[in-house]
Amino acid sequence: MDFGFCLVSGIYPPDSGGPAKFTFEFERYARARLNHLDVIVTTNDISSISQFGNGSLFRISRNSNVILRYLKFIVRLRRIKRNNHCFLVTGAFLEFYLAVMRKKSRVIYKLPGDIVWERARNQGFTKLSIEEFQSLKLPFKFKLMRKLFTAAISSADKVIVPSLGLKNLTSQWGVDQSKVHLVFNSVDLESFYSGEEVIKDFDVLTVCRLTRWKGVEELLLATHNLGYSLAIVGDGPEKSLLEKLALELNANVQFFGEVDFETVKKIYKRSKRFVLNSTYEGLPHVLLEARASNLLCLAREGTGSSEVIHHMEDGILFGEDSGLSLTDALKFSFSDNVDESVFVARALNDLKDRFNQESNFQKILELFDES
Repeated sequence: MDFGFCLVSGIYPPDSGGPAKFTFEFERYARARLNHLDVIVTTNDISSISQFGNGSLFRISRNSNVILRYLKFIVRLRRIKRNNHCFLVTGAFLEFYLAVMRKKSRVIYKLPGDIVWERARNQGFTKLSIEEFQSLKLPFKFKLMRKLFTAAISSADKVIVPSLGLKNLTSQWGVDQSKVHLVFNSVDLESFYSGEEVIKDFDVLTVCRLTRWKGVEELLLATHNLGYSLAIVGDGPEKSLLEKLALELNANVQFFGEVDFETVKKIYKRSKRFVLNSTYEGLPHVLLEARASNLLCLAREGTGSSEVIHHMEDGILFGEDSGLSLTDALKFSFSDNVDESVFVARALNDLKDRFNQESNFQKILELFDES
């Protein structure tokens, strides 16, 4: 491919989370296939510029004033604007939109979720689910954010979504559905392969940002009441409350905090079950990773997790439709009624089929050829 290429992200390793992980992995994939991967623009704790084989990595400090940070982001993006340039935007959507980079460039947005709802939840404005939030009458700040976010998405040549649930949300926002393409998140199975035997220290593992909608408090209570050990990987505003609760209950819980990816992979291997109790997910990377680590996975139905797990075939969903509570699902997963090896084998086959990184990343590059 002879075009210049730029990845734009709001977060990047060592930051955690799906968008950071995708950006890093797609960068590695694209570098080997493109003549020039121009830059990656991302926010970090400090500002820096570093070079790699066929491009540069620009980081803009998130610790500066928000207006100054936006201005720096926009100036940097405008400096790299060139004809026949392609931009894959995985975060910093508003900053990119405000940089007015549409002319003679090909632009694809890859959406992780609804950033307006996430910010409203994080700021304590609402406790509503993502679906309930869509019909809420918003105050000016969030109304303006919704308008800008929708305008930004609509300005792109194409929009990639990782799940049907998120595709339906873009329809509610008024985004032209002919632009919207479903490409599942993916995982590199080979990076998880390990023939070594590992002692299973933890009955249950969860990996997530510790926010209210991730449901970690409910998981902690459920595992404690069942007498299971629990490993929690991740950081966030709920961490101190969860640590206090674990101490009060004298629960068998280990908090790992934010750790690097290699450490997370080792913790996957040390666990017997993986649970994602989030009330909202686009299409969770961690669920794919857990399945790639030969873990029997449980997740809440009615989220993007339902688009990964086939209930009672390669994993277990809990919620109103399945008739299983979180506690019921956990107990059932450890019962003689479940053949763990069968579930795990089916999950691995599904990963190879629908969530293969090589084929899904190739689909993304092909979308630029079609633009």
